[in-house]
Amino acid sequence: MPSIYETIDKFSGLITIKQAMSLDTESEVSDRSKTNSLEGKILSVDEILQLSNPNTDKNTPDAFTLNVLGTVYRIFNPTRIKTIKGETDRRYIVLGTEGSTIQLNLIGNSSDYIDSNYITRGDKVIIKNLLFNTYKNMLYSTKNTSIRKTETSDLPVLTLSEHMNTQKNIDITGKITEISVIRHLKQENKEITVSDFMIVNSASSIRVSAWGSSALMTERMSVNQYVRIEFCNVIERNGSLEIQANDISRILILNTKTGG
Repeated sequence: MPSIYETIDKFSGLITIKQAMSLDTESEVSDRSKTNSLEGKILSVDEILQLSNPNTDKNTPDAFTLNVLGTVYRIFNPTRIKTIKGETDRRYIVLGTEGSTIQLNLIGNSSDYIDSNYITRGDKVIIKNLLFNTYKNMLYSTKNTSIRKTETSDLPVLTLSEHMNTQKNIDITGKITEISVIRHLKQENKEITVSDFMIVNSASSIRVSAWGSSALMTERMSVNQYVRIEFCNVIERNGSLEIQANDISRILILNTKTGG
């Protein structure tokens, strides 16, 4: 059995000593449980959801490691968090299909991999060495987590057009030409982070109004980069169309500065 601090290290320092002790105990239980039969197997989201209630089988532990093959249903922007090892990125993604999904909490390199390998919603992925918490019904990345895309999404991605109209929950791409500074607004006694940027292509240009985690992504952008904005809305404001991206959107910054 690994030491308590080895267990904490697997989770980039994001769990407490008490939680690590609990996981180590659960690991001992799982060695004697039916989850031994899952070792090396790749489960679907539906198969994992069947394990989500430990009361269905007394041999099912509270947490154990597994592998999953699933469709990326949603991806959220990364956010910076503090750990005992310093700052790192954390993001959530959702695997599965409408009505049958599970949330995955990715930390550090696992979170970075999603953007650096251009994984988008609709892609199919195999993710190995995840921790599944059966009570929270959530998957967590570990130090040994690996991610591989097996199939590319066929979901439509819009490009800018003079004939655009108002739409909801779309994906769109464009080249950044301007980026505003981040602003902090008060709304209903809460501070909200806001920023704007312009994207263009050969046919048209449009303003992107970014809020929350999408606004924070503008700090990582540069003019002339291309971006893909997922799960955003096209709205009409003051007689002009604009894109709205917020905490439920995702902004993928493409590495190239000459095309995307």
